[in-house]
Amino acid sequence: DSILKIKVYLEKIPFFIIGLFIAYISVWARNETNSEISNITNLYGFVDRIFFLFYGIQFYFIKLFLPFGLSAFHAFPLKTGGSLPSLFYSSPIFSMIIIAIIYFAKSFRKILIFGILFFFINIILVIQLIPFGGTVVAERYTYLSYIGLFYIIAQFYLWIIDGKFSFAKGWENVMKYSYIAIALFFAVLSFNQTRIWKNGLTMFNDAYKQYPYSLPVLSGLGHAYIKYDENFGSAIGIFDELCTLYPDYTQGFHSRGSAKLEAKDYSGAIEDFTTVLQRNPESVASLHNRSEAYLAAGNNNGTIQDCNKILSIDPNYAPSIAQLGHAYFNLNNFNTAISYYNQHLELSPNDTNTWYFRGIAYYNNGNSTQACKDWQQAVKLGSFEAPSMIQQYCQ
Repeated sequence: DSILKIKVYLEKIPFFIIGLFIAYISVWARNETNSEISNITNLYGFVDRIFFLFYGIQFYFIKLFLPFGLSAFHAFPLKTGGSLPSLFYSSPIFSMIIIAIIYFAKSFRKILIFGILFFFINIILVIQLIPFGGTVVAERYTYLSYIGLFYIIAQFYLWIIDGKFSFAKGWENVMKYSYIAIALFFAVLSFNQTRIWKNGLTMFNDAYKQYPYSLPVLSGLGHAYIKYDENFGSAIGIFDELCTLYPDYTQGFHSRGSAKLEAKDYSGAIEDFTTVLQRNPESVASLHNRSEAYLAAGNNNGTIQDCNKILSIDPNYAPSIAQLGHAYFNLNNFNTAISYYNQHLELSPNDTNTWYFRGIAYYNNGNSTQACKDWQQAVKLGSFEAPSMIQQYCQ
């Protein structure tokens, strides 16, 4: 019999190894691909993380029974004088109470241990003992782990129905209807919560109400205003808060600069992109956006300088080759503009805008035949401007 038990345990070992490997990959990938995470998690030491663990256990237990104050993002707490809020330091008491209940449960101890261990093992990766994600807790990670607690609840219900609790005799029907009422109540809460998850803007707005200081929330809300509402003014306001609260977060300045560029605040955009480039001189994204802002502001030489810098980093960066064509076009240097347009069309042969502007450059250079060919190609690719040029200059 003992040999059989050993075999049962041994056959599970490969599954645990695979699970541990997948867990490692998940944590590594999550933290490696999100620069915001390292900005947050570096603020907290191992002792803080011990209290995050106890707080997470308490949070997930309580939210199962009282699912109020839910949020897509529960931000890491702000430390005051190097200390966490008192709620985190008191959270181990809850775990002690759970342990005491298990100890005194006697005949129900095995069921409680199984359910709670099932819950804990499935939630252990996201209770922040090991840095994972940009939030201290996240309700969406509990769907599987809650099965352990639901198992205990279901078993508790059966004990009542079967009369194993003397204090509950005569209350069987009450318990049945109570369970139904609670299930319906939770269904309504779930439906209302789906409205918050309608899109990124509603989701981040809700999170912002609870955590207006959170870096991921501010960053997400700013981008949501742009993506879902094209509200660049509101986005810039949120990014202003982000840059003020987190002045060392370089991406915040790039995001605000991009919003200002869309809002046609070219001087403000140039200032933000310059801030980024002072910290990271080889940021291709900021160099390109600043070159675009320079071009829109009429600073063609600034555009040329930034684009040449980009091409020294990535010689085949097509957007900058096109930008150089536009800058030289604005300077009436049509031969050089045509040369860059040629290079760009080799990399992006379906770029309607480049066919259109090369046609104008050819026309201004006295080559109306080639100009008309370029405009005809632009029309084939869907240009709205080229037909008028053909009608005016190619008849």
